Amino acid sequence: RGRTYGSNIYLDITLEMNPDLSVYESHEIADQVESMLEERFGVFDTDVHIEPAPIPEDEILDNVYKKLLMREQLIDQGNQLEELLAEDFI
Repeated sequence: RGRTYGSNIYLDITLEMNPDLSVYESHEIADQVESMLEERFGVFDTDVHIEPAPIPEDEILDNVYKKLLMREQLIDQGNQLEELLAEDFI
């Protein structure tokens, strides 16, 4: 959404970010977008809202399958439950 006040341009935008990005990474991207809008288009003020982008269901299922397979392989190799918990695998 955009508006002008006098000769100044004000924008409110929503960016969908990959949910795997950290908060820091998402805000770095938002800062870059704000700078680009100011430099290229003379936007006076930009209010950026960050939302997680939806993940396709097949990608979710693929990630779950890979994680379950990795856990099974680690357990088959005789790793202790405490080691897996410490490494955030379970």
